[in-house]
Amino acid sequence: MRESTTGIIEHSFFDADTLGRMISYTYTQGYVLDKTPTADSNTTSNEDDPQRAGATGDMETFAKPSVSDLITQELLAHARVYGIGEYYDLSNLKTLAVKMFDAVASKYANPSIYWPVEGFVAVAEEVYRLTAPGGNSLKDALTGVVMGCIGVITSSSMFMEVLADADGLQEFTIELLRLSVQKLSDERDRAVEDLKAEQELTLHVKDTTNILVKRVQGIDGLCRNTMCRQRFDWVELEPVGDAGPGGVLSDWQVRCGKCRCKQYV
Repeated sequence: MRESTTGIIEHSFFDADTLGRMISYTYTQGYVLDKTPTADSNTTSNEDDPQRAGATGDMETFAKPSVSDLITQELLAHARVYGIGEYYDLSNLKTLAVKMFDAVASKYANPSIYWPVEGFVAVAEEVYRLTAPGGNSLKDALTGVVMGCIGVITSSSMFMEVLADADGLQEFTIELLRLSVQKLSDERDRAVEDLKAEQELTLHVKDTTNILVKRVQGIDGLCRNTMCRQRFDWVELEPVGDAGPGGVLSDWQVRCGKCRCKQYV
């Protein structure tokens, strides 16, 4: 590699900040976002463009980035570190970048609230631009965040329109569709299982009630205890055995309401 002989790293694909974070990692096994990264590393800063800062050149007149912009910029920075880790085959750097990407994305887990639509799509485009086709942990982290709030996101016509117009996100869109179908299928299966459990419980309660009614009807009207012979104005029911489905007891013992003698019927 030319870098090993000249000591100079030249790169047209990654910005200087990303290269600096990779170099930092090689020495410290870590990296930090020592300054807020820009959404586009090639964009001229406000300080370099007085016209953007205001006609008077007063830097304070220019609005500070919003929280959603900063989130987008942080995610872009971590995605680019992952990309350079993949370029130079630095698997541990890729793992660290995904961990830091996921930490930011999970903290602000609802893109529809915390990220502007354009910002989210910019992150998705960068993730897919920097990585080879097929699955990888960075794409998994991105889709994981989206699937956590897929209902809210897909209900936004603006989000869907921007996503449809984005370049290079066909793979991402297909993956979202696949995961959405799988999610609906899993929810349907759970609903079917819940319905079956409710039906089983209903049948169990019905059977238990029928047994109990027959037992009470089988009493001859007087307590079987010859010392009592109480005419049954009321009886007591005592649970017997373990509970069945839904915690409903399967068997009951009928007792005399006066002497509590068991009434075998």
